[in-house]
Amino acid sequence: MKHFILLFACIFTLFLMISLPAEANHFVGINLTGGFPQKDFKNNADKGWGGSVGYAYGFGGDLPVNLLIGGDFSFLIYGHETFTKPFSNTIKRVKVDVETTNQILLFDLTSRFVFTTGFVRPYIEWRGGLSYLYTDSKIKDQFNSGEPIASTENFSDLTLNSAIGGGFSIPVFHSESGYSYSKERPFTVLIDFKFLYWQGGEAEYLRKGSIGEDPNTGDLVYDVKKSKTDMTSAHIGVVFEF
Repeated sequence: MKHFILLFACIFTLFLMISLPAEANHFVGINLTGGFPQKDFKNNADKGWGGSVGYAYGFGGDLPVNLLIGGDFSFLIYGHETFTKPFSNTIKRVKVDVETTNQILLFDLTSRFVFTTGFVRPYIEWRGGLSYLYTDSKIKDQFNSGEPIASTENFSDLTLNSAIGGGFSIPVFHSESGYSYSKERPFTVLIDFKFLYWQGGEAEYLRKGSIGEDPNTGDLVYDVKKSKTDMTSAHIGVVFEF
């Protein structure tokens, strides 16, 4: 199903890029993101939170519907734990905080069909790319929240993703000139709301509590999970159009 969606989106996008007028706008978006694992992924991962930043190039000019082509970088934290331990077996009087974080980085190409007029501007969106799931740990001074003393990546895996969904934007500021690189181009700020359904490829990953120690040797033991990485995501943010 996801391959059909991506193929359809690519063909439709190519058709519109050829047929629409050459006039284009630029869109930069910044979003807060909530991620909600689905199916097997839901059994192994907590609800996530994070953010995203994206850029899109708009085709269509003054037409009521524009095509936006671009890219998006997102991150989600789906597990986090902190505990206190002695700095080492030989320096037990000094204690440090050990933080472990489970994260997903998403790198995607995006295409969007958006209505360009009205108080509420709905759109539909397709995207596809790569998901990088990784877990890292760091030790930090208990009384200093600055740079970690040391850190390491415990586990990682890379897989494909695709998503489809939609949302709407509401203009909150508009200027005909003077707020962009060209004074002849208008500048608009919009509040953006979006919901996506993701089909994620199969990956191996760690969850909160997946790293333990062998009681006999003290070696690290990983409880590695494996499943598809389907999820839904909700976004709220700001889009700058110029």
